[in-house]
Amino acid sequence: MQTLLANYLGVGSFSRGEKVDEMPDLINLPIRHQLSALHQAITTSEPLIALTRQIDVIEEARKRWVLASQRLRLIKRAAAAIQQLTRLPQLVEYQVQGLIQLLETRTTPWLDLIYRPHYNGGPRYLGLDPARSQGVGLYAGLGAVRLQAHEIMNSSHLRACVWAFVFSLWERIRERSGALEALQLDDPQTFFDPINTENLAAAVPALVKAGMAIIITSNDNRFIAAVKDKLPRSSSAIPSWTMLQIADFFANGVFAAATNAGQFVLMQFVDDFDAG
Repeated sequence: MQTLLANYLGVGSFSRGEKVDEMPDLINLPIRHQLSALHQAITTSEPLIALTRQIDVIEEARKRWVLASQRLRLIKRAAAAIQQLTRLPQLVEYQVQGLIQLLETRTTPWLDLIYRPHYNGGPRYLGLDPARSQGVGLYAGLGAVRLQAHEIMNSSHLRACVWAFVFSLWERIRERSGALEALQLDDPQTFFDPINTENLAAAVPALVKAGMAIIITSNDNRFIAAVKDKLPRSSSAIPSWTMLQIADFFANGVFAAATNAGQFVLMQFVDDFDAG
């Protein structure tokens, strides 16, 4: 009986703190010792469970801190970049002012080439309007008075200023990017008086010499004849050119085109009645 009780209840005390190599298998221990081992395991695991929970909380806090520190680092980088962008309006203003001054200096020579005033003392071109938010504003002067060009200039002078600005802008784009070789001028002589129409026609070879492949569309036979008159008499000279007349019942216009820089082609369209 004692042997049976010893097998089931065990004798002496039991502790799981003994050395591992000295501990027998739990399944072979008496029931009392197995229950004692189970109780000790539960008791000793409670602090570990609490510690594990605390570690999980610490890990979540660490992850939040990492995200916050990364966000703070990005915010600092963005703030430094934005600080540089605060100078952008001044930089743009500086660039625009520089471009306006450059275009002003180049507009005047083109204007002197295509327009001559009929008398001295009239309105004169003073430059571009830097405060204009849309379109192109031109200033003109009359004595000590400075006004918008359209208020005191005649239509011929005003039109010449616009074309001079276009030519100066084309010249700038051509220098910076090499683009915009071809330029179409649709009735460029419109609003020009007869004398300055001749001046505009005389400027066409200068445009070709500057590297422009010109495409001129016009129904003004006198203007296209003036352009032809300013070209070399020999069509094989520079700029080379060709004159064509094409009869078309519906067309009554003149088409002049430069195929490329240094070459110029004139095509005149007349209706069937003129051709006959």
